Amino acid sequence: MIVTTKGRYALRVLVELAEHRDAPDGFLPLREIARHQGISGKYLGAILRDLAVAGLVFGSRGKHGGYLLSKQPGEITVGQVLRLTEGRPTAVACLAPDAPPCPRAQVCPTLPVWQELDELVNHFLDSYTLEDILVRQQARRQAAQLAGVAVGLEDALPAACPFGPEDDDPGDDPEDDPDDAEDGAHG
Repeated sequence: MIVTTKGRYALRVLVELAEHRDAPDGFLPLREIARHQGISGKYLGAILRDLAVAGLVFGSRGKHGGYLLSKQPGEITVGQVLRLTEGRPTAVACLAPDAPPCPRAQVCPTLPVWQELDELVNHFLDSYTLEDILVRQQARRQAAQLAGVAVGLEDALPAACPFGPEDDDPGDDPEDDPDDAEDGAHG
């Protein structure tokens, strides 16, 4: 299973919204989230639309509009987000939800291995919530403060890191999307 930028970015955005859920100013504007996360506004808009349709975020248009979580961080699992953005993670193609029945399933000696791996991966992903990520991030920040090390995205990654904020997978970026996500929130 390879998690695409869409899945990684969706999780990062949800964590940011979870971190700011008690902010007095309420909604986080799309442009502010895009700037913090190093994601193009158009791509982020498409991701946020999917999250809004799924009921994970609420969007509001206008001068003070933006996005906020529509559930508590402890109610949103990593598994939910990845199934929304990536589909159900599977180890082999024959176990994908839309796969045709495998003619070798009854005699395949390795099928139980792949089925068990799928169960373990999905259970693991469903066992982590946004709240769990926040708790771990807070612990990392506290440990880094004690060590005198900054723990911000811009401090933690070198400029050319292939997994950093500038990693916009061109295959995932909906640049041809006719809707301009910069115009406001959807949801």
